[in-house]
Amino acid sequence: MSRYKILVADDDPVSQSILCDLINSHFYEAVVAESGEEAWEKLQSDPCLNLVLIDWMMPGMDGPTLCSKIKSEITDRYVYAIMVTGRNTKADMVLGLENGADDFLGKPIHEGELLSRLHAGQRVLSYDLQLRAQMRQTDALMESILPAQVAKRLKQGESFIADSFPSASILFMDIVGFSTWCHGIDVSAMISQLSGVFAIFDEEMRTHRVEKIKSIGDAYLVASGLPEPCEDHAERLVNCALSIQARLKDLNRFRLHPWELRIGIASGRVVGGVIGDHRFVYDVWGDTVNRAARLEQAASPGQILVDSTTRAQLGPLYACEKRGSKSLKGVGTQVLWEVTGHARSVPVPTRADVAPPPSPSPSSIPHAQSLLPGYTLHSVLAQSGFSVTYEASRLLDSRAATVRLVPEDAILRREPAYTERFLRLSRAAMANPHPGIAEVFESGRTESGLLYFVSAYLQGTPLPRIRSGGHPTPIAHTLEIGAGLLELLEFAHSQGIVHGHLSPSHVLLLPEGRVQVAGIGFARPASIVSSHKPHPDLERGSTTHPFDAPEQIGTGRVPDISSDVYSAGAILCWLLTGEASLEQAGENGARDIPNPLQKVIAQATAVDPSDRFQSVSDFLQAWRATATPECATAE
Repeated sequence: MSRYKILVADDDPVSQSILCDLINSHFYEAVVAESGEEAWEKLQSDPCLNLVLIDWMMPGMDGPTLCSKIKSEITDRYVYAIMVTGRNTKADMVLGLENGADDFLGKPIHEGELLSRLHAGQRVLSYDLQLRAQMRQTDALMESILPAQVAKRLKQGESFIADSFPSASILFMDIVGFSTWCHGIDVSAMISQLSGVFAIFDEEMRTHRVEKIKSIGDAYLVASGLPEPCEDHAERLVNCALSIQARLKDLNRFRLHPWELRIGIASGRVVGGVIGDHRFVYDVWGDTVNRAARLEQAASPGQILVDSTTRAQLGPLYACEKRGSKSLKGVGTQVLWEVTGHARSVPVPTRADVAPPPSPSPSSIPHAQSLLPGYTLHSVLAQSGFSVTYEASRLLDSRAATVRLVPEDAILRREPAYTERFLRLSRAAMANPHPGIAEVFESGRTESGLLYFVSAYLQGTPLPRIRSGGHPTPIAHTLEIGAGLLELLEFAHSQGIVHGHLSPSHVLLLPEGRVQVAGIGFARPASIVSSHKPHPDLERGSTTHPFDAPEQIGTGRVPDISSDVYSAGAILCWLLTGEASLEQAGENGARDIPNPLQKVIAQATAVDPSDRFQSVSDFLQAWRATATPECATAE
């Protein structure tokens, strides 16, 4: 594990040597700079440096000047500056404090005083890290509720936001027959499917740079041209609507009951602003909003209706058919136009067209380190076509950690709901800790489009190291491992968390025999891994394995409880036979496994999910029932 780095900026070799010897002898690592200019370069190039000892008198840039530069120009982290000096007058202390010094260390150097001031600096830095983490969470929450520009204005101190936009466009859409459909389906299944559809809506809105205002039940309200005005607001909304229809058409190929939308779009003057003093809401008002709502109500399933103002702004690039005039409640008689597509081959913007430039490779430790200043990254633990996992330590308390980075843009097209599920599951894991599941420190999304997930480093031994040499694991030991694994999965499922990509490498054993599971809730379906191009900055690794449930492979199906049941059964079969299924093991491979145990494994690894145990609790109960003395001693 790397030591905590402390920068020593001192041009005097004797003083420099004393400081470095004392620092290195107390489990720190001294980094030396012989001038203020060199110290500044090191602070800029190494984001891990946040505690610095600065000699007052140095050639060129002296101590007070360096202090002042640090405080005014380094904004990505707090740098705790201790001024090292033989000066002790009040005027000198005032000068140092005014230039940004946090503390002073007198000469000659006293070991106890040095350590005390270093410890004080670390306490301040730990508080700063906690505060910055809370601020990041607050900012992310605010920007998930309000448009980014509006959230920025509120953070800058504006208490009243109300703007009039002379020309903007509003879209209303809702799912046809949703109320009838949701009455005949399980609540959790209804929310899961609706969340997947809404994730498609959200992705297309980001792609076409329009603003989601709110959703009410199955209805969506979207704006373009506000809060940031633009000239092509009508085109953006129509392109968004056409893209959503195309996405749903593709999705409907796999559904017994197809999704259909009614969409209405109107253009004109719109008022937008923030209301509420406890729960802020950004909303829109005006005749344009009312027209869009009435157009949506007048539309037939699958139709996109627009008003005359929108039609005029679209010009000849879109195929529009006049549907006559109709009196709409509250807005009078309106000429209705149906948008049926593009009049000719018009390039419609895609996510790649509007996404920010690709960020530097997340596998680059210096870049990843700059994204997560609260951690020191040591090495790459694992790397695949879509993620990188690092061994790290938390600066707050030096606890060992793992940091996982996932390029959001590389996976959203294949599974739009992934980001929302990633963040939801990480919040659930943080709220419901368990000794067998890695403690989650934090998670979120960086500005450059990387999802990050930081958890405690699990210290157990992975199963592949335990089952070495090709020898089967003793039945008694397998029964104990299976019970521990299934108990952990039972707890995770009770919290709404699935693993989804469980393999022997995710299961670890502590010396006392307790089971731990890594990666709970944050794996993607194997179909997405195997069919999507890898992140351009990463090598493709082996990301599929025979422990995945058959229904996940090549279908894009979201992992569920049944996926974990299958994978757990396959792992336990592998412990006993070396193969992930009894069919692969054959009669010879399974001949020493008692029949009751074979039946349990066969049911858990059934190809048809309906033939498996319907919950991990059922699997665990059946597994425990086989743990008889006769079964445990059969070899």
